[in-house]
Amino acid sequence: MPYGVRYGAILKATENPTSKRREYPELPVLAVGGAVVKDGSVLLIRRGQAPSLGEWSLPGGMVELGERVRAAVHREIKEETGLNVEPVAMAAVFERIVRQGSRVRYHYTVLDYACRLRGGHLRHGSDVTDARWVRRKDLNRYHLRRTAQEVIRRSFEILEAQPVASARPRQTAGKN
Repeated sequence: MPYGVRYGAILKATENPTSKRREYPELPVLAVGGAVVKDGSVLLIRRGQAPSLGEWSLPGGMVELGERVRAAVHREIKEETGLNVEPVAMAAVFERIVRQGSRVRYHYTVLDYACRLRGGHLRHGSDVTDARWVRRKDLNRYHLRRTAQEVIRRSFEILEAQPVASARPRQTAGKN
């Protein structure tokens, strides 16, 4: 099979070097996250990979090619925590750009959703080192980034304003 060299790495001709490239990407990476709220607590995970290794955050990850955004939120939270969720409404959009010298090492555009728990058993997946429910009053102990704090605050507002019975996502073809 033919090979090529790109950025010092040897690639098979069938590989797309930008398809899952998180570090030093050619384009921003689209990602999703979810603030899962249950009984006055929010679900936090401790990241097991760069760029946020060891930090407490909201669960989430990259959107896969051909995947709808809400489906990506559900999949990522299931993979990282074992829980089934319902993405109710978008809580925030933000960018995370990390530079190394003049180069962009990481560039994520993140769509964060307020989510309701629908089932499953809490456990941490392979790319996180811990997952737990944290009461609102205890969040300061976890040294969350300001963006995560804002997503959590907004998610509590969204979910408190929307009764559970009307929280089901609309089934509109071609829309997220």
